[in-house]
Amino acid sequence: LSSLSSSPDSPHPLRPRGRLPGARSFTRRSRRRRRQRRQRTTPAPPPCHQLSLAMANNNSAIELQARSPGGETKETAGDGAVSVDVEKKGAVDRTTLEADGNCFTRNLKAGLEIIEDAFAAYGRFTTKRPILIIALSALLCILCALGFLNFTTESRPEELWVLEGTEALRDRDYVIDTWGNEPRYNVYYATASAGTSLLTRAAFQKLYELHERVLAINVTAESDASRFPGLWDYNRACFRFGGPGGDCATVTPLDLFDYNITLINSLSDAEIAARTADERFYRTSTGRNITQNDIFGLDGAGNIVAFRGLYTLDQHVVEEDGDRVDVVGEPWEEQGIDIFNGNNYPLDTVPMFASSWVR
Repeated sequence: LSSLSSSPDSPHPLRPRGRLPGARSFTRRSRRRRRQRRQRTTPAPPPCHQLSLAMANNNSAIELQARSPGGETKETAGDGAVSVDVEKKGAVDRTTLEADGNCFTRNLKAGLEIIEDAFAAYGRFTTKRPILIIALSALLCILCALGFLNFTTESRPEELWVLEGTEALRDRDYVIDTWGNEPRYNVYYATASAGTSLLTRAAFQKLYELHERVLAINVTAESDASRFPGLWDYNRACFRFGGPGGDCATVTPLDLFDYNITLINSLSDAEIAARTADERFYRTSTGRNITQNDIFGLDGAGNIVAFRGLYTLDQHVVEEDGDRVDVVGEPWEEQGIDIFNGNNYPLDTVPMFASSWVR
C-alpha cells in the first residue's frame, strides 16, 4: 500500500501520463455524431432561389410558395407560421417554417440592418463634426454652381430639336436667304367702352388717333447698330407685300375709309354703320380684298362686337448667347403695347403683339 501511495508532487500510479492512444480520434467522432444528430432533427429551409413570397393583406396572413425542379407548391397558410407543401416525384414533404425564418426575410432584415447601421454611423459622424460638415456642404454647393459661369440660354427651335447638318436646316437657310424671315405679327382688339357704341364716328376717330400714334413710333436698334443704323419707324420696319418696295402689310378697320380722317369726320353714325355692312368697301388702301372677319369680331348672330387690327414688322434678328433677338422689332413693339394698354375711351383696347408674352 505504501508503494501505491504517492506524494502530491508525484503522478497517480493508476492514472497514466497524457491521453490514451486513440482518445483524440474518439473525441472527434463523438462531436461529428452529435452534429449529425442535430442536423437530422433541425429541418432545413428550402433553397432561396426556389422561394417566391407573396404578401396578402388578409388577416395578416403571409403566403409562401416553394417550387422545386420536380414539382410545384400547392397550399399556403398562416398567422405566425407558413406551411409549405412540395410535391416531388409523387411524394409530398410537408415543412413548417416560422414566418421570419425563411431566407427571404433573413436577407431582407440583413439588408435593412446594413442600411440602418450606415445611417447611424453617418449621424454619429455629423454630430461630432458639425463645423466640418457645414463647410464641406457649402463647398460642394459652390463647386456644383461653377457651371453657371458659362451658362447660356438657347431658344432657337432649330438648335434645340433639329440635328445638325440635316436637310431641314439646309431648307430653312434657303428659305430665309430667298424670302427672308417670317414677319412679326402684332394684332390689337378693341371693344366699345361701357355706355358707348362701337359703330360710331367717335369710335373710328379714336381708332385713327391710335393709328397715327403707332406710325409715330421711332426706335433705334438695341444692338448691332452697324447692321441696323438710324431710327426705325413703322414705314421703315414694316413687312412689305412682295418684298422691298411693296406695301406695308397693314390691315385695320380704317381700310374702309382709306385712312382718311376727313372722310370719317364727314360721315354720320348711321352712314358709318352702313359702310361697315357694304362689301364694296372691303378693300385695303393698296387695293387688296379683305373680309369682314379680317377687321371685325362677330358674335353668333353676325353682329360686329369688336375691332381687329394688324401691324406686321420685318425681322431684324441678331443671335445673342444662343437666343434670337429682334433688335428693332422688340423695342418698337414695347412702345406699341404701351399705346394700346392705355386709356383709349371710348374704346377698350387689348394688344396681342409678338412681344406681349414677355411682358
